[in-house]
This record gives sequence, C-alpha cells and structure tokens, in this order.
Amino acid sequence: MSDHDTAQLLTIQEQIQQTHEYQYKRYITSNNTEDLVKRLKLQEWNSVYEIPEEEINQQWEKFTNIFKTELNYACPLRKTKISGKKNQKSRNEKLSKCKTRLDILHTCKTFNPMFMELYKEVKKEYDKMLRDEKGIYIGSKFSNLTIK
Repeated sequence: MSDHDTAQLLTIQEQIQQTHEYQYKRYITSNNTEDLVKRLKLQEWNSVYEIPEEEINQQWEKFTNIFKTELNYACPLRKTKISGKKNQKSRNEKLSKCKTRLDILHTCKTFNPMFMELYKEVKKEYDKMLRDEKGIYIGSKFSNLTIK
C-alpha cells in the first residue's frame, strides 16, 4: 500500500511452534507467489465487505483468515532441521535492537539526507558490536578446542 510519498508495509504474524531441533519455514518462490496471487484474485471477498464498517476488527479477522488460508495452500510451512552452528551462534538482544535501528535509519536517510550522520554513527556502533560478538564467538571456539 502507499499513500503519496510514504510506503507502508503490512505484516501478519502467526505463532508457529518451534523446537530446538526443528523450525518451520515458508519457502516463497516466484511460482508460489504467482499461485498465491491467482488464488487471491479468484477469492470471493464479499464476506469481508458484508461486515459493517463499524466492525473493523471483524473485517480484519475475516480478511486475514482468508489470506492465511490461501498463503498456507500456495506457500506451505515446511519442517526443517536446525543446524548446530546457527543454534550455537545466537545474537544478543542489544545487537538485534541496534540492527533494527540501523535498518530504520537506512530507510530514513534514503528519503531525507538529514538522517545520514545519525545513520553513520549507528553503523559504526553496529559494526563494532559485530566485531566484538565475532571475537567472543571465535574465542569460545578456541577455548573448547582440545589438542591431541
């Protein structure tokens, strides 16, 4: 969706049960996407419009139920095994928050140059945090290494 110069993103989150050994992922390909678009175009949307405008939450729930049904058909969840490396190398919360802030500033600086300096500062901070995390990770690998 867009309104003049702003771009907006709509996300629909769903709770998916995960374990330490397995996770569920959606593999979205161009064929899957085309199939999803076709299925959504063929969908009967009157059930959403028949709900009075005052009941926006009901309309939203009906819309998301239809969308999720079609998404699950076109792009089903697949169970995948979690590799040990990804599981062992978890990033800390501070690093994740910094990355999110960096991503937001990257978008902001694209549309407004006044955010460029702040972006550069946060980028330096993020890069330093990444180097530190990498050093800790590699250090822990060496400390667990046994010489025969």
